[in-house]
Amino acid sequence: MAICEIMPDSDPALVVIDTLARSMGAGDENTAKDAAMFVRNCDLIREATGAHVMVIHHTGKDEEEGRDALCPSQADPWPQPAPITWPMRRK
Repeated sequence: MAICEIMPDSDPALVVIDTLARSMGAGDENTAKDAAMFVRNCDLIREATGAHVMVIHHTGKDEEEGRDALCPSQADPWPQPAPITWPMRRK
């Protein structure tokens, strides 16, 4: 995996992907197919490094409109194990 080959630390504890949109290239974070591929690639990084993988992701501004493929609405259950999210808002 190319990203693991260029990491400065060969035994990282945490890999931060900042931001999801910038790291997806031509992928569309709002489609299930591209979101699933992104998550699979995060799993590959985790498996190759043994590190935790944290993704910085900006959700949509209008919460009433719904969420995107990686941050479904409250009614949409996440597959297990569920990711942990910390919503942050500017005051």
